Amino acid sequence: MDVIINKKPVSLPILPILALVSTLILGFMSARIASVGGDEVGVFVNNLTGNVSAELQSGSSLYNGLYTDFYTLKKTEGSIEMSKESGDVVRIKTGDGSDIELDVMVNYRLIANDASVKTIALECGLTLVPPYDAQAARRGELEDAYKQQWVRVYSRSIVRQVFGELEPKDFYDAGARDDKAQKARRELNSVLASHGVEVTRVVPSNYTYYAEDKELIDLASSLMKYDPASPLVLANRTDLGNAERFVAHVGTRFRHCHSLGSWLEYAGGVWSRDTDESVFRSGRDTLRALASQAQEIGDEA
Repeated sequence: MDVIINKKPVSLPILPILALVSTLILGFMSARIASVGGDEVGVFVNNLTGNVSAELQSGSSLYNGLYTDFYTLKKTEGSIEMSKESGDVVRIKTGDGSDIELDVMVNYRLIANDASVKTIALECGLTLVPPYDAQAARRGELEDAYKQQWVRVYSRSIVRQVFGELEPKDFYDAGARDDKAQKARRELNSVLASHGVEVTRVVPSNYTYYAEDKELIDLASSLMKYDPASPLVLANRTDLGNAERFVAHVGTRFRHCHSLGSWLEYAGGVWSRDTDESVFRSGRDTLRALASQAQEIGDEA
């Protein structure tokens, strides 16, 4: 292509000029603004190379939306509610086979550093390029992706395991529940730190026994309050009755020692302190046998 400059013809390379103009127009049209708030971390994913970069400071910047996706993650503390009300209650099987439903709140936050952000992006599949029409929908799902994929899954598993170490009656003890909550938090952090997440609190709240287990636990707990020979039980006919049934069912294998403040069990020709709560389990067996006998009587009648 020739143009006249100062009355002289000058030849211009039309194809390179058109390529340059097209590139500028395309770059302008694909330019996007990435805004990162003070409570956020920015995540850039290059769909050509798969590289991930993090923006840890608040502010705005330009990026090419043609081949780069941009996401944000909250740095503020989030929470997962696993409760009966939310339809996500944690069901626990204790060592003696009892079933307990526990409401738990788990508070967590992103570990805001470059390595953690890249880990989350990779593990949540952000470097796998989806169809273009799926990208817009995916932008709002990153937060929920790692919340569900890591925090919820691990929380349910570890809470079940740790609280399952408690005996059913221990759920009445707020101190015992708090100790297990702290242990669950430590174990969660030992596995979630590598996924870029820190658990700040595990908060157990309401718990419910299955109806049959609750009745047995309440009765067994009342039985264990008193020495069957103590005059203290004479003031409480229900506890006395339970103590007498207990002796009738298990015989003289257990004795309560006032000076030691504990139960003793006779086994192998010697008396020893009951350290594994055999008396509690025997109490539950007594009450189950009583319920079975009551059922048989009802059937005969």
